[in-house]
Amino acid sequence: GVKCIGNLHHCDLVQLGLHAGHCVPHEVLFITGSPLNVVELGNFNSLTGELTPLFNFRPVQGAISQSPIHCEFSPDSKLLYVTGPNYAAGDIYQYDLAMTDSAHFMQSQIVVASMTPMGSDALQIGPDGKIYQSVSSKDSLSIINNPNTRGAGCNFQSNAVSLYNGTTCHDGLPQFLQKYKAYIHPTGNCQQYPVQFSTDIWPSPDSIRWNFGEPGSGPANFSTVANPAHSYSSPGNYTVELYVRHNDNRTDTTWQTITIQPAPQPVLGPDQTICTPQTATFDAGACTGCTYQWDDLTNMIMNIGSGQTYTTGTAGLYRVNVTGPNGCTGRDTVQLSIGTPVAVSVTIATGSTIVCNGDQVTFTATGQPAGNSLSYQWKVNGINSGPNNSVFNYTPVNGDCIVCSMTSNDACTTGNPATSNQICMTVNQLYPVSLSISSTSTHTCAGTPVTFNAFPTNPGNNPVYLWKVNGVTTGSNNQIFTYTPVNGDCITCELTSDISCPTGNPALSNTICMIVDQPVPVSVTVSTPQITVCVGTSVTFTANPTHGGLMPGYQWQVNAINVPGSTNSTYTYVPLNGDVVTCQVTSSDNCVTGNPAISPPVTMTVTSNPVVAVSVTPSANPFCTGSQVTFIAVPNHGGLFP
Repeated sequence: GVKCIGNLHHCDLVQLGLHAGHCVPHEVLFITGSPLNVVELGNFNSLTGELTPLFNFRPVQGAISQSPIHCEFSPDSKLLYVTGPNYAAGDIYQYDLAMTDSAHFMQSQIVVASMTPMGSDALQIGPDGKIYQSVSSKDSLSIINNPNTRGAGCNFQSNAVSLYNGTTCHDGLPQFLQKYKAYIHPTGNCQQYPVQFSTDIWPSPDSIRWNFGEPGSGPANFSTVANPAHSYSSPGNYTVELYVRHNDNRTDTTWQTITIQPAPQPVLGPDQTICTPQTATFDAGACTGCTYQWDDLTNMIMNIGSGQTYTTGTAGLYRVNVTGPNGCTGRDTVQLSIGTPVAVSVTIATGSTIVCNGDQVTFTATGQPAGNSLSYQWKVNGINSGPNNSVFNYTPVNGDCIVCSMTSNDACTTGNPATSNQICMTVNQLYPVSLSISSTSTHTCAGTPVTFNAFPTNPGNNPVYLWKVNGVTTGSNNQIFTYTPVNGDCITCELTSDISCPTGNPALSNTICMIVDQPVPVSVTVSTPQITVCVGTSVTFTANPTHGGLMPGYQWQVNAINVPGSTNSTYTYVPLNGDVVTCQVTSSDNCVTGNPAISPPVTMTVTSNPVVAVSVTPSANPFCTGSQVTFIAVPNHGGLFP
């Protein structure tokens, strides 16, 4: 901006809008001298230097307009201060620069200080952001302490700073550049082409930061270099921001709106491959008022065509440059390849065509020509199935037939698409495999072999039996396993069937755990009330077995000859003298030794009955009545006490 102070002897040049980061763009103030004595407010174009007046005004005191003498802007450029003439009421007036029409602008006038005549003189902002006023013939300066504040809050202070050594003011304050400057100079305005930015900054900055106004460009929207370049992806208006930090920590920010012109956007499409002797035509698209230039980048031959389309049968990389009426150019490239026709074929294979129900089968297609430009369509019984892939994983049912159709995206092919051979599947049912085992005994004596038998389900023709004792493989591959166990041994068997399509294979049998007892000796004794008896006396014998079990077997013997029917624990008979009686006991326990056992013999003594004789005295017989007769017993073997 420009501040010109009247009476034809003051003129200050000032840049506006860089106070404390705030900008009132392009506002300028002119104060002329005699005979007009008015303030003229207008716009200033910082790029062209053109001044555009808005309106004139004069301060008003009561109903009387005053001749303006001096002016100053607040640091934030939002307020304007104007002094009246020093020969009249020397007031200081404050105006709101946000009011852009004259009526509202004049209504914003506030008198912030009233001076005596000859009391008003120059206003000048200081490096501390305060506005200082010199007063003619005074030995001090007045201050507006808060110049960014409307009304009395700006805090005008009269005679606030004493001058050096009692000297007095004679005229205005010294003239100097009030603000630093920072200007943006762009070069270029086409879409997708770099716009080069340069700066005009005084003094030299400590650091700068650019914002190119295109957030969609991401990190490329910012830069900290002095003269950056930025390519705009789309046409339109963009506000470019330049932030400057000076060595004294003062900061300035300036903005400039630039217009990016649209550039033609030719699209030549994807790269192409043609077959000899075909040709390809590339179309850059219609563009009103545009010019075209085709280049052969492979052979570096420029300007091989100037039309909208270009036709060729030669392989290479081609570029078109389309320049619009505004001078902006867009470009695109396309690669043309020339190929020789190749026959397309495909075959499919799988590991086996005979599988079990539920098995997943992998089919693999091998195609010619090989490469990445192939697409596949698998079919099961004529119905499209499977992914677009050379590998197809599928769980078939019996009788399914699979084929594959392959399409090559290569330009030069024959027999395209190609159909593969057909594979038909045989799917067998599943057979559950199981095994159970049994033994001749689960409770046996130590040292006694036990035989185990395996009973398989769906074993196949050549099953494999794996017998295990306590989890350790023992025995041979046989359906029968004979083994002498120890107490607590647990026996299992694992069956591996060779039947087609088994389930549960290999199968593990039930577990048989053995109880093995240690053997004990069997014995028996015979007891009887007496071993000496008289002839004809009946005697009872009792057998007393040891370890005979719950149901021992008895066989009585007399003179080592079995007595028929004598199989109880007791035996009663009439012995003869010298008979030897024994009993044979057979124990019912499993683990015994000396079974059957014979008791120790019992030998019987049998004595004859004694003969007794009786004599009669007298011996005459018959006797007479009343006669006394004496009988006398004469024992034979009468014993000690007959």
